[in-house]
Amino acid sequence: MRRNQTQRDDDRMFQDSARQFLTGEYEWRHERGVVAWETFVGQGWPGLGLPADAGGVGADLYQVLQILREAGRVMLPETLTCDMLIAPALAGDAPALAELMPALQEGRRRIAFVAGQGGRVAGDAVTMQSTLVPGGQAATDFLVAATTEEGNARLLLVPAEASRRETLTLIDGRGAARVALDCPLRDGTVLAGDNAAARQIAHAEVLQMAGQVSEALGAFEAAFELTVEHLSTRRQFGQGLSSFGAEAAVRDEAAHAARLYLDRRALDAVGQMIQVSGGIALTEEYLLGHVYRRLQTDAALYGGTARGIDHMTIAAARRAPHYAS
Repeated sequence: MRRNQTQRDDDRMFQDSARQFLTGEYEWRHERGVVAWETFVGQGWPGLGLPADAGGVGADLYQVLQILREAGRVMLPETLTCDMLIAPALAGDAPALAELMPALQEGRRRIAFVAGQGGRVAGDAVTMQSTLVPGGQAATDFLVAATTEEGNARLLLVPAEASRRETLTLIDGRGAARVALDCPLRDGTVLAGDNAAARQIAHAEVLQMAGQVSEALGAFEAAFELTVEHLSTRRQFGQGLSSFGAEAAVRDEAAHAARLYLDRRALDAVGQMIQVSGGIALTEEYLLGHVYRRLQTDAALYGGTARGIDHMTIAAARRAPHYAS
């Protein structure tokens, strides 16, 4: 859908203010300072996608993704997608989650999404084997995709205090946690069940993928601009180096296609940037190697490349003509 002039003006405002804030506070540098969540709260980013009648700013999907793109440009180590996008998007259909939105906006709550339906609901308890959750180290609550013993979907809201959590740092510097569950279902734990839960989980997974791709695009753009600058200014052998050489189904498929492009093409392109930039690209003080680690990490998260290939294969099979035998 084409953006109207008002939307385009708002888009520029969101992106420009995000770039100004992030480059001023968190511009990438080796061994930069600690990221303070309070600064993002001051920008109004938690719950940004909430509509105005729910106390939010009412930013649309495109505008939130542009902010995440700017976060990727500075290689922000915080995971923002659930707080900014997923939780606000699901809150409209989940009263227990909606109750947390004021605390989320004030910075007193942080929410992380646990995808993959790794949770298991049996009777009045939920269990989950240790699962890697980017941003899980800072979460106060987890949105958990789960299934019952009969195979029916459940979307759960589980307080972090009810989990077993081991914090860690990913190879690209982002915080994460390994999270395991073995706890009773409390009032408000089950946000949705059966078909409603399946729809909301699918929506959350697509938003998670869209946020991941947007951040990776920003990181890729920063790497590309840095490489162009390097090739334009550095000289070797008396020459510049540059002289050497919808609908839900449509939405889901587009997100998986973008993810596959990220995994297969963008990572390879950054590898080539490292090649042409020479030894400086391998130093810790230079951005390129860190972007490569970020894209490597992205390619492995949330089921990895194989999951995207499986999804696209199934989608292609559905579109293929069927012939009677």
